[in-house]
Amino acid sequence: MTLVFMGSGEFALYPLLKLLKSEHKVSAIYTKGEKNNPILNLAHENSIQVFTPNSLKSEDHVTQLKMLAPTICVVASYGLIIPSSMLNIPVNGFINIHPSSLPRWRGAAPIQRAIISGDRHIHVCIMQMDSGLDTGNIILSQLVELKDETYSEILPILSNIGANLLLEALELIKKNTTIFIKQAEDGITYADKIKNTECMISYDKTGYEVHNLVRGLSKIACAFLLFQQKRLNLIKSTLLKFGSTEYQQYLCTAQVLCNLQSFSKVHTKHRIELQNADLLFAKKKGIGIYFAGDRSILILEIVQLEGKKIMSGADFSNGLLVKI
Repeated sequence: MTLVFMGSGEFALYPLLKLLKSEHKVSAIYTKGEKNNPILNLAHENSIQVFTPNSLKSEDHVTQLKMLAPTICVVASYGLIIPSSMLNIPVNGFINIHPSSLPRWRGAAPIQRAIISGDRHIHVCIMQMDSGLDTGNIILSQLVELKDETYSEILPILSNIGANLLLEALELIKKNTTIFIKQAEDGITYADKIKNTECMISYDKTGYEVHNLVRGLSKIACAFLLFQQKRLNLIKSTLLKFGSTEYQQYLCTAQVLCNLQSFSKVHTKHRIELQNADLLFAKKKGIGIYFAGDRSILILEIVQLEGKKIMSGADFSNGLLVKI
C-alpha cells in the first residue's frame, strides 16, 4: 500500500523504520519541524518528501493530501489535530498507534499519565481514527505489564510493539479481514498534556505517589524539588517501602541532614522519630527523602541540580555534608 506517515518524536521512530523496510511505500511524511526530531532526520535520509506544518486546518493541506492520494494514513504521536475533512481522503482512512488501554487515557500524554497514576499495565492499540479524540474502533491491541520502568525506559518498548502491530494491521486491511472493536463506554479518562505546575513534588503526597511522578516525567519535564533555592530535577528514583529489608538496612546507617519543608538543619545520625520531608544520607547508599504518608524513603538515584550536569544521587551527595 502507498501511505502517508504522520508522527513526531521517539514513539513514532520504530513504526516508521518498520514501514521503510516493509513492502509498503511511504510517499510522504508529516512531522514537526523541531531540532533533533528523529522522524525529520529519517525522512531526509530516505529522500522522502516531508511537510512540517504548524497546523492542518488550512484548506491547502486538505488539497495537498488529496494530491498525494494515499491508500491509508498512519499516525503516531503526531501532536496536531487531524481535521475531519482529511479523514476520508485515503481509501482506507487513517489509523493511529495509541499507547493506552483505551478508553482509559485518551489524549496527548497517555504513557505519562498511566505511570503517574500507578497503572500496572498499559495497552498499545492500533485504532481507526474518527472525528473524536481517540474514540475510534480498535483494530489490534497488546497488553504490556508496567513494573517500575520510567517513561524513558518504557517508551522504546511500546514503540517497537506498536511497529509490529502496525504491520499486522496493514496486512489485515490489505486483505479486507479487519475486525473493528468498539471502545467501551465506561472507564473513560483523559491524558492531558503535562503542565509545569504538576512537576514540583508535594510533601503531602506519599513516597509511592512521588516515585510514580518521577517515573512518569523522567527526562521529559522532570519532577523536581527546591534545594537551597535551586531546582533539583529528579530523573530516577527507587522507593524503599516501610518495613522492607532494604528500608531497614538504609536506616541503620542513615543520618538526617535537613528538613526540606522547614529547611532546618539537623545533622544528627539517629533522631528518635523521622519527620515528613526529612532529607537523609547514608554512606554508600546515597540520599533519600522520608515521606510520612506511607512511611517510605525515596532514594534519589539520578538528579540534576539547576545549572549542573546530570549526575548520580551518590555523586550529588558527595559534597552535600559540606554544603548543608
